[in-house]
Amino acid sequence: MPVIRPRGVADCAGWAGLGEGMQGGGTYHRRSTTGDKTTMFSHVMVGSNDIERSKRFYDAVLAVLGAGEPVRNQNLTGQTRLFYRHDGASFCISEPLNGESACGANGGTIGFKCSSPEQVTEFHDVAVANGGTSIEEPPGLREGKLGAMYLSYVRDPDGNKLCALHRPATPR
Repeated sequence: MPVIRPRGVADCAGWAGLGEGMQGGGTYHRRSTTGDKTTMFSHVMVGSNDIERSKRFYDAVLAVLGAGEPVRNQNLTGQTRLFYRHDGASFCISEPLNGESACGANGGTIGFKCSSPEQVTEFHDVAVANGGTSIEEPPGLREGKLGAMYLSYVRDPDGNKLCALHRPATPR
């Protein structure tokens, strides 16, 4: 299985790496196959400087997408982590393993798939109401080379950039 390492992640000392043995400095994902669907990621993890603040934020925001309460875990070196599981994937939040401050990946965005334009707007509005910051253009339709997409962008309380995305069906 090829290993995919996002550009620029190692430049952020506070990025919480994935997996028990990693000590920060990078995030690695493996391509996986689930039944007849190929998914690129099994999980995504972001760092947090205040795990309880992050829990309140992500409990509200991820509930819009149908995710329930996270599984709380403390790793062997004492960092608390939260694992939200939904539709075969996990979104995880961790106190940085290296003890430094968490920071958003420069140039990084985490995209969340939405089922409708209304869900894109709700994701945005719930994020802002729970401590997130609206960025870029207001939620809405964007048309470009990749086709029509309903998008909204926010930053979580730790500065991670999140995108809510819905791709309308294309006529055949």
